[in-house]
Amino acid sequence: MCNSRGTGPLLRLFVLASLPAALVGAWNAGRDWLAVSSDVADWRQQLFAISGLPASSTVTELLAGLSFLVPLLLVAIAVSAAWEFVFASLRRRSIDPGWLMSSWLFVLLLPPQTPLTLAAIGMSFGAVIGKHVFGGTGRYITSPTAVGALFLHFAYPAIAPAATSWSLIAEQGATQTVADGVTWLTLFAGRETGMLGTASALACMLGALWLLLTGAASARTLAGGLVGLLFAGWIAFQCGGNLPAHWQFALGNAAFCWAFILTDPTTLPLTRSGRWLHGFAFGSLIVLMREADPARPESALFAVVLAALFVPLIDYVTALAARRKYANALELAQ
Repeated sequence: MCNSRGTGPLLRLFVLASLPAALVGAWNAGRDWLAVSSDVADWRQQLFAISGLPASSTVTELLAGLSFLVPLLLVAIAVSAAWEFVFASLRRRSIDPGWLMSSWLFVLLLPPQTPLTLAAIGMSFGAVIGKHVFGGTGRYITSPTAVGALFLHFAYPAIAPAATSWSLIAEQGATQTVADGVTWLTLFAGRETGMLGTASALACMLGALWLLLTGAASARTLAGGLVGLLFAGWIAFQCGGNLPAHWQFALGNAAFCWAFILTDPTTLPLTRSGRWLHGFAFGSLIVLMREADPARPESALFAVVLAALFVPLIDYVTALAARRKYANALELAQ
């Protein structure tokens, strides 16, 4: 586990790294909303009608998406900051440095149409139950962001998007989906439907690369996650699965969770080999749960939580194996 006092600048790197994914996601959400906004009477429709902005411009689409993202972000930040103040006062210590990253990533895992009240409830659950009951940043077992998002998934399933690219593929297969004009490249670049920050696997990969270059993310964890996802996807496809392995990465929350949730420094194993296993478990679990239950496309959140719960066992097994290897080498040397 990491020291909470020294992780502030490190965690802020995750916010900066995910900005491209957030902007592409906002553009994607705005584009989808403008396509149906004539059927919806709300303040956004009235505002854009008054503005006179062309509905087909990229700027208008981005602004429309930001009109969903910004209110949710303000609510999440306010709720997270309030809980930080409460627990800092009770424990008589400084504000926890991880609150900004948690609220930011939490919002990017929400559908654009999420009511503000539910965003506040989910953020509260993630902050209190996911983080502060364990002592705050550097001490929790699994990502508070994932805990809050999963809480909303179970408690308020109606907020989940009615149709995602994965649900279409699970229903009609990848071949028919491609025939309908949905290609892997368009999904990978930025047209995956669903949550605010998960539209572009490419943007998530660029964010992960930047985290690697700055030393904020573990290369072993990222490599293990990608290998596990592609290997399990290949096995599943060979056994009659729904889609080729490389599609698995571009769909749903997989790329976002891989880049920004799996690499949370608090939840990483301590051993080098353990980080490979942690990432591999995450990628494999995504495919396993998707193929076992196609009705639940967002298995990445479940996978990242389950993989984190196995971290103590992974550390124990890999540390024990290393000690035995050292003992054997020492015995041979004697």
